[in-house]
Amino acid sequence: MAEGRVIRKDIIKSQKLLKICLKNKGLEPLVLYIFLLIHVDINGVYECDIDLIRSHLLFRYLDDFKFKKEDVEKYLNDFADKEFELVIKYEVAGKNYLWLPDFIEKQLFSIRSTVKPDYPVTPELQTLIDAQWHNKTKKRDYKPQTIFQFTEDALKVYTAWNRKHMEEVETPLVLTEFEKKDLNILVEEITAEKVRGMLRYFYKNIPQENWNAKYFFKNRQDILDLSKGEK
Repeated sequence: MAEGRVIRKDIIKSQKLLKICLKNKGLEPLVLYIFLLIHVDINGVYECDIDLIRSHLLFRYLDDFKFKKEDVEKYLNDFADKEFELVIKYEVAGKNYLWLPDFIEKQLFSIRSTVKPDYPVTPELQTLIDAQWHNKTKKRDYKPQTIFQFTEDALKVYTAWNRKHMEEVETPLVLTEFEKKDLNILVEEITAEKVRGMLRYFYKNIPQENWNAKYFFKNRQDILDLSKGEK
């Protein structure tokens, strides 16, 4: 396998491949495509040479599958057909190559490898490859806006809660995004002072094994009722 990539296993779960296999009444196109995936370079390129493909990629299976020269040529032509476009054929310096256009998108890693490609590409194809890596990296770097923003009072309560938690168990308080949102709502509904009273009761009367935000919010009404008058 070429260096510098890890391929998602669902890349071969393709309706296009299924149609080509049905068209050719066999699994040979799927087998060929899998071996191309294994041997293309970091850009998804391999030599479009029927003899090379048969001798290097398919040599173990020539007797068991329909991989005569004309068969392999037909499968590659099907891959390149505009209906499917599983490969794009091109030429550089008199040599023929093929490129898998969805290869980069189907990689697990979103960071472009430093491994050098094995095969040349045309300037137009290089532009496409660069654009694919740019888009993939952009998706990785995209950080959606958080679904909450602490109000001023809720932030003060959270800060005091975290400080108390650190004093008692010497580890930071961990809140999920939803728990942070719940804290906002709770402070707004009953006031920050009452939430502080709940927390004072919480650490005084609740067993230590339950000193976590999940228990606090799950039992908020009981804690609120029991904490009334807590100083």
